[in-house]
Amino acid sequence: SLAGSMYLETSQWGNWGINRKVYWRQIKSMMDDPFLQDDGRLKSLYEDLGIGIVATVPFSFHGRSGIVMFMSRSTCNIDRLRSTANENFLIAAADLCGASFTIRIPRKKVANIRKDMMRSAVRKLMKQIKSNKGRNHESIVANMKNEGMLPTKSFANAIFNKCSDVTDGAGTPEIEDSHGSMTGRARCR
Repeated sequence: SLAGSMYLETSQWGNWGINRKVYWRQIKSMMDDPFLQDDGRLKSLYEDLGIGIVATVPFSFHGRSGIVMFMSRSTCNIDRLRSTANENFLIAAADLCGASFTIRIPRKKVANIRKDMMRSAVRKLMKQIKSNKGRNHESIVANMKNEGMLPTKSFANAIFNKCSDVTDGAGTPEIEDSHGSMTGRARCR
C-alpha cells in the first residue's frame, strides 16, 4: 500500500525527532519501482485523479508515532510546493494531526473515570431519594452539586420521576445524563 511504503521509506530516511523534514516522492517513480508491490491503486491515483506527488511527515507524541501523508496533483508548481513556508506548514499540520491521534487513548480513560463518577453519584442520589431525604427537584440538584456535579433541572426531574415511581426492590430504572447518553441501570433501594 502507499501508506505502508511511505511509512517504511520515511522511517529508513531517519526523518524523526526535532529536525524533522518533509519526505517527498513522485507517484510515477513509485509505479516504476519493481520492488514496490502495487495492486493498481498507484496507477489510479496517478492517471485517474492526477495525483503526482506525495509527501509524508512523521509525528511522535507520548509513545504514539505515525506519519501524515499529503498528496498533490502532478501539475502543481514544485517551487511553491517545496518552499520553506509550505514545508513548515505541513510539519505543523502533521503535529496537529498527530496530537489528535495521540489524545484518543488518554481521553477515553478520562471519559471512563467521569462515567464511573457519574454512576456513583447517581447511586448515592437515588439512595437518598428512596430514603425520603430528598423528595423534590431542588433537593436533587443540591445533592448533586454537593457531589461536585453540575446537573440540569431536566436531568434531576428524570431521576426524581424514575426513582419515585419505583417501589422497594422493584425495577431498575435507566438514567440518562445531561447529554442524553445512558449512564447505566441503577436500583432504588
